[in-house]
Amino acid sequence: MKKQIISIKSLLAFLLAAPCLNAGLDSWISSILPERMRASESMRSSIYTATKHLKMKKPVFVMHASLEENTLAEAENYLPFSIIKVDNDAIARQSDTDQKYVGYHEVGHVVHNHAIIDSTAKQIAMPSYILGAVTACQGVLGRHSLTPSRRSALLVTSAISWLCNILAERHVPDYSAPTSRKYELEADTTAFSLTAALDGNAPLEKRLAFLNKIAETKGLDYRDRSEAHPTAGEEIALIHAALAKKPA
Repeated sequence: MKKQIISIKSLLAFLLAAPCLNAGLDSWISSILPERMRASESMRSSIYTATKHLKMKKPVFVMHASLEENTLAEAENYLPFSIIKVDNDAIARQSDTDQKYVGYHEVGHVVHNHAIIDSTAKQIAMPSYILGAVTACQGVLGRHSLTPSRRSALLVTSAISWLCNILAERHVPDYSAPTSRKYELEADTTAFSLTAALDGNAPLEKRLAFLNKIAETKGLDYRDRSEAHPTAGEEIALIHAALAKKPA
């Protein structure tokens, strides 16, 4: 019981202290991860330049992970912090400009807390499942009788797991759904704004010229990324909007 109380106190302390980690500690922690878990220096640099520019309070940890084919990076949002996973092998094949854009795009997902309910619910559901299963097995095996308090704990953990899974299932991104398209539009809007503010208009003008050629040959509805991402026409409009704003 004492251990459980200590664990709960430690969790609460972390939740309260998490924003303080953004005082440079999140980037430091990301830089001292074991080499096999460490994201490339260029990606860490661009991501933390962006988070500092946006004065983000939530800590963001950047790490390497082997992702699905054609996925360069992905963001996972939780209540106290966010994680940006970067596939070092895949990102290394991109130009410096494209690498920065990918980092800015993932920061956009973090800024808007995309899928935070889904991710957090899954994180809560898993330990609840385990605790409930252990309690039930102990009762079945006779190692510990299912006292009223243990039965109550089993019911509570089962209820938490059930509720969290409902939340998770209701918020799982469907890449053909309007919600997911909205996520990608918001992330791209942030990425283009960060590009203009941190790198100037030249990268955006280069991308705009490329998209205009694409639109002429393949139409404004063409996508050079997954179905969830903006069309060429939508991207052109987002870039024009970013160019119209004065860099911060």
